[in-house]
Amino acid sequence: MLDVQTGGTQSRKRPRADSDTHANSRQDNATDSGDLLPVKCEDLKHHEELWFEDGSVILVAGNVGFRVYAGILSRDSVVFRNLLNAPGAKSEVMENCPVLRVQDTSADLEVFLSFVYSGSKFVSNAKRLPFSTISSLVRLGHKYEVYRLRDDGLARLKTCYPSEYTDENWNDFAKLNSSVMVMENTRSAISVVNLARLTQMDILLPMALYACTYLHLSTLLHGFHCADGVLETLSPEDLFRCLQGMKNLLKAKRKASVWILKLRHCSTDCQTPKKCCAAISSLLRRAHDAGSLASFQALNPLLQPDDEYFCKWCEDMIISQDDVAIRRIFAKLPSYMGVTVEDWATASGKPNFSLLYLVNFLNFL
Repeated sequence: MLDVQTGGTQSRKRPRADSDTHANSRQDNATDSGDLLPVKCEDLKHHEELWFEDGSVILVAGNVGFRVYAGILSRDSVVFRNLLNAPGAKSEVMENCPVLRVQDTSADLEVFLSFVYSGSKFVSNAKRLPFSTISSLVRLGHKYEVYRLRDDGLARLKTCYPSEYTDENWNDFAKLNSSVMVMENTRSAISVVNLARLTQMDILLPMALYACTYLHLSTLLHGFHCADGVLETLSPEDLFRCLQGMKNLLKAKRKASVWILKLRHCSTDCQTPKKCCAAISSLLRRAHDAGSLASFQALNPLLQPDDEYFCKWCEDMIISQDDVAIRRIFAKLPSYMGVTVEDWATASGKPNFSLLYLVNFLNFL
């Protein structure tokens, strides 16, 4: 029996917040529950779709068997090629077919094999994939060095965790979807951080760590169980980055708020200066009442002006001022979250603001 644990690749490890069991939340390259003892061949569950009667190798993950074609695996993955040719690779046989036990979840392996046997064209043509599918592709694509799968998944992740400023409103990370990926819940931000660490894709870290600051404190500290039963948590170091990041973001948000709320004038195009000046004077009170001054969600707009308080020109002026502050915070996000990222884009685009708040903006810097 050949039990695959290393294969020369970086193992999958999801750390736990509980320090007493930190190293054993699951074995590296986690398997399904109940696999501490090898599943006997007669107890093996055949995968409904990935069990080909003429397949030449049986991969076992937990209690699920996948009978597939060794030639295609060897073609796409040098890691599998080496494993299948390793001494002892045919020491366990089932139905005249060598058995290779891998330390992955059956859910991860199902996704990985489905895309391997469908070809890379299927991956690139898939319009939108759920995050759970993408995480499996990234994790096993990295482990088994099928880089076309890993890189496609990472490219999709970048569309929801960008390194360039966009005009999105970050109020709800559960809705942080794109044309190629669907985030299934806010807790997945923890998984994105771990995938970024696994693949050394540091460009994902600032936004992924920032997204973690939105989580309930219990989830942030203790993690959550994925659908496959794996406990997904942040490392102690990344947990500290999130907690320190909250403090940094709160300071940045307050500094930006003070700068924005220094407004004491209407737009030069304002047609109702008395009404708008009174509304502008009440900005600080309204922001305080809304809790905006105590928020570390620093990429959210501070103000939500509307026609009830402002004319169109004054509303545009305030939104532009707010946008300038958010862009500046975004440009410094890696520093706030305690990571170093090369080529982190500074605020892209040119906000529409007047000479007066250009002077204020320089003071804000």
